[in-house]
Amino acid sequence: MSFSRTKSSIAQTAFQSKAAAQVVDSTLDESAVSLLEQTFRLLPDVVSIYDVDSKQVVYSNRPLAALLGYGDNFRPKEWLLHPNDESNVEAQFQRLLEADDDESVSVRFRLKQADGTWKWFSERQVIFKRHDDGRVAQILKTTRDIQQELPPSGDLLYRITEYNLPNFAMLIFDHQLRYSVATGILLRRMGFSKGEVEGRTLREVVSPEIADWLEPAYQAALMGAEIHLERLIDGVFVSVHCLPVRSESGEITAGMVLAEDITDEKQAMAALIESEQRFAQFSENMQSLFWMLDTANKTPLYFSPAFESIWGVKPEQALENLRIIGTRVYPDDLPLVNQAYEESLTIGKHEIKFRINHPDGTVHWLSSRAFPIYDDQGVLYRVAGIMDDITQNMQMEKVTFDLALEQERMRLLSRFIGTTSHELRTPLTIINTSLYLLRKTNDPTKQDERLGIIEHQVAQLTRLIGQMHMLLRIESISDNANASPVALNKMLGRLENDYQPNITKKELKLELVFGDELPNLNINPDLLLVALQNVLENAINYTNAGTIRLTTSYQDNEIMCTVEDNGVGIDAEDLPHIFERFYKVDKNKRRTGVAAGLGLAITQRIMELGGGRIEVESQVGKGSTFRLIWPVAA
Repeated sequence: MSFSRTKSSIAQTAFQSKAAAQVVDSTLDESAVSLLEQTFRLLPDVVSIYDVDSKQVVYSNRPLAALLGYGDNFRPKEWLLHPNDESNVEAQFQRLLEADDDESVSVRFRLKQADGTWKWFSERQVIFKRHDDGRVAQILKTTRDIQQELPPSGDLLYRITEYNLPNFAMLIFDHQLRYSVATGILLRRMGFSKGEVEGRTLREVVSPEIADWLEPAYQAALMGAEIHLERLIDGVFVSVHCLPVRSESGEITAGMVLAEDITDEKQAMAALIESEQRFAQFSENMQSLFWMLDTANKTPLYFSPAFESIWGVKPEQALENLRIIGTRVYPDDLPLVNQAYEESLTIGKHEIKFRINHPDGTVHWLSSRAFPIYDDQGVLYRVAGIMDDITQNMQMEKVTFDLALEQERMRLLSRFIGTTSHELRTPLTIINTSLYLLRKTNDPTKQDERLGIIEHQVAQLTRLIGQMHMLLRIESISDNANASPVALNKMLGRLENDYQPNITKKELKLELVFGDELPNLNINPDLLLVALQNVLENAINYTNAGTIRLTTSYQDNEIMCTVEDNGVGIDAEDLPHIFERFYKVDKNKRRTGVAAGLGLAITQRIMELGGGRIEVESQVGKGSTFRLIWPVAA
């Protein structure tokens, strides 16, 4: 490492933090500088030595200027320390000058970056060397960028605890294994002070047992080797790194020890091992299949032993040949499984049910749930999941569903029979009464009147039975069966001719306004005719005088047929129910005696089968508007 002289003041030089600074006097000789270089180049923070008398930084392991966005040769022309932090930095410096060797001070401050913004740093300072008269000669500083550690709010009350390598100690020894430097908080925590160690040999400081453990590593370091040891000492797990310290010429001038308290890491590792053992016992005995996926490599990392009972193959075989899984997934469910796999790789979650072909020849239902695992940076890197064989549950669900469906069918059938019986009983009662009265009279006029009533009720019964038959027919259809292209305008033109006698008889007017260039409907023509008839008959039956307007249009990929009348209208409270079976508006006797209450229910069902919908608007005394709407593919 080369050194270059700096001429800036204490604060400016400390903030500039060149990679190294020349010793400005004889306070540090070449050997000492080499020792420091070997020591501090291993530490992650910016480590520097400040000479109090010359007010110069005589050593820095890396340039602080680079952390601020400046170049290596940067020389500040302005004060880089934030004005609000100047007094605190100076106060802590003066405090350290009055401190004991085993004390330290901490200070936080902001420095101006090359882009003009401010970055937060935390610095720990300890006395590195004193003059013979006791005055502080040199200060060891460790400076750390804490910008990312601060809360987003930038709370100035934020404090960093146990900073400046609280778990470390650093010692330098010569070829006689005599310590020349001993520093670090761990040293004090282990029961040693700086004065008790510096100037003494290894065996004068530690017990014979510990000396026998360390001495071979010390000697190896003086021979050029780097040795790592770990040991439990007085309840503390200590990691010791012994390495040689070389001069610029490459000569080994001393050895260095970096000791670290790794008790927490050891305890965490022991807890992890215990956790892994417990997990292994848990996963090996659980009936559910536990699995883990590596998102980076897109491959499974682990299948628990339950994989064999669920998939019929050993987990290690499946890990070696993933095609086994793909070949066993039920073909219809393979797209679902592939989609769940992709979701696991991207968001770490899925929850699906799918089928597999089990080696025993049966089809099994499985459920799979996935959960994300993030690293310290919040990046998804693992996905864990649970898989269960739910075949029995699905079978029970099917039985329960079938039972509930059958119960619903029986309920609807009972309701249908009850409602139908009522609807049939009314005209039958009228017919029976009319027959009785017919037998009691010989008056030809009254006989014709009774026969007319009977004929009308027979027609009503015939219509009711026809509608019930139609309702049963369309209820048994699940899709747009027997569909074919239908020209809507042409079908409506035929309806005009069919219903013209009824319209003329009631002295009504029928207006037809057909849209141009309507696409054909792809629908069952017989069912479409029934739907149109029901809506048109409603308009005729409930309009006593006036006009019925029938229009068609095509807009926004939808075909619309509108039937508008100026008849009696429907109460707002009745509108939500008019598509229910056997529902009739009869409170004020405005819409009675004409229909059995099945026409609109049939029409709505036909619209659903054809992929369309029916809408209605109505106002009492002003009439009703029914819209039949079908979407058309663009």
